[in-house]
Amino acid sequence: METKRVGNFLIFKERREDILGKEYRAGWIENEKIKNVISLVVMKEVLVKNEELMRKFSEGMREIANLVDPKVVRVLGFGAIGENVFISREYVKGETLGDILTTSISEKNYMPLDITLFLFSQIASALEYVQTFKLEGQRMFHGFLNPSDILVTYDGIPKIKNFMIYPILENYPYERTSITKLYERYLTPDHKSGLPVTFSTDVYSFGMLLFEFLTGTPFEFKKGENLKEKLDNAKLLFPYKDSAGIPPSLKNFLLKSLSPNPEERFSSIREMRRNFEAIISEENMEATTFNLAFYMNSLFGISAEKEEKEIESEISMEIIPVEVKEEVTVERKEAPIRYPAIEFTAFKVKERRSPIPLFIVSVILVAIIAVLGTLLIVGKKQPQPQAPSVSEAEIQKTIEQRLSEIQQKMKEDFENRYRAKEEEIRKAYEELIKKATEQQKKAYEEQMKKALEDLEKKKEEERAQQQEKIRAEAEKLAKELSKPSQPESQQPPA
Repeated sequence: METKRVGNFLIFKERREDILGKEYRAGWIENEKIKNVISLVVMKEVLVKNEELMRKFSEGMREIANLVDPKVVRVLGFGAIGENVFISREYVKGETLGDILTTSISEKNYMPLDITLFLFSQIASALEYVQTFKLEGQRMFHGFLNPSDILVTYDGIPKIKNFMIYPILENYPYERTSITKLYERYLTPDHKSGLPVTFSTDVYSFGMLLFEFLTGTPFEFKKGENLKEKLDNAKLLFPYKDSAGIPPSLKNFLLKSLSPNPEERFSSIREMRRNFEAIISEENMEATTFNLAFYMNSLFGISAEKEEKEIESEISMEIIPVEVKEEVTVERKEAPIRYPAIEFTAFKVKERRSPIPLFIVSVILVAIIAVLGTLLIVGKKQPQPQAPSVSEAEIQKTIEQRLSEIQQKMKEDFENRYRAKEEEIRKAYEELIKKATEQQKKAYEEQMKKALEDLEKKKEEERAQQQEKIRAEAEKLAKELSKPSQPESQQPPA
């Protein structure tokens, strides 16, 4: 295996073209041993030549490194080693959104709608998380969401990379063009018209990618076209409920997301995410991480196994210590590019102060006030409650009977649904392990455990929601039954 050492990195294999440069799988060396496998991007020369831009990148990367979420690709370090500038990132065992779509179409193994919507709900969640951080006073966002910047692990977890890259490049048109030329068709109206990119740009990009994943066709919208007609005529790759068209709820979502006017789109990423999840709930779609992992393995099972073996071989490699050689001066036609201000740095994540302690203090204060209020009124003579009248007792009995019927029916439906889901997960696991290697079996077992844990959490959440429904129903019944009956109209005297 041919490898190349660069500083504390051992480069193993070129993976793919990143918008910032070539991306490699590499080993991070510590004490002359490979500590872990990382992703290493060698930045494009057109970007590296601009020293001012590199300083901006250095400042930006330091902040972006604080994004720590399972659905965000971690930035581990940034800076120059020799004549190249590198970004080191968390290594993701998985495929890009673009590769998933291309492979699914070529193999005619289309992603079912419920799994597609689950995948995109997770992408929306990652976009919302990033908005809780700031860079140079503005909330972070992506700015140029495209299929190469979204990866999905073989375990069914989407991960987004390259946040805030486009906004950093906004004042550098020449350099900015270099990162967009590979994915020009994903430029939004905001990019094309020269409007400042904002979170609203991500809303549009999210809609574009969703449309492409649903239909297998890139979203192209020309001036003068009717967006509603375009969506009405679009066909799903994977028909849903015996219909090839996009479901109405999704069409409405896309109409709002893909509006050329930023002011007509969702007012925030949170609103977009909530609206999208409401659609999933309305359509009773309940795909989980396990379903997505199962689908990924149906497409890339062989690739995943091959990659795992390669990594095992790479991390076990013996590292030859670097010999310190006497420096030799070589005459060069052009001076080497050097950036002492951005020497490679491995980042440490800043600890974020949690808002929970303040919340707890607030709760305690409210509790103290409530107790003091109670103490103030204790001792006052309270009127003794009267025994319930016959009519009140009847009302209470009727409410209890009706609630018991509702509760029993809800419980039966609830248990049956979740029992069926659990069986589905276990059956899927049993099918997977039939042809799996021992290593894959362990991975599948972990996936199944995670899926069952997720299912249990969802079950508890729904159980709590059911209790709320029952309480609401009780209040409704009480109001209806406690209404005074209307007196019958009296006959006029003869």
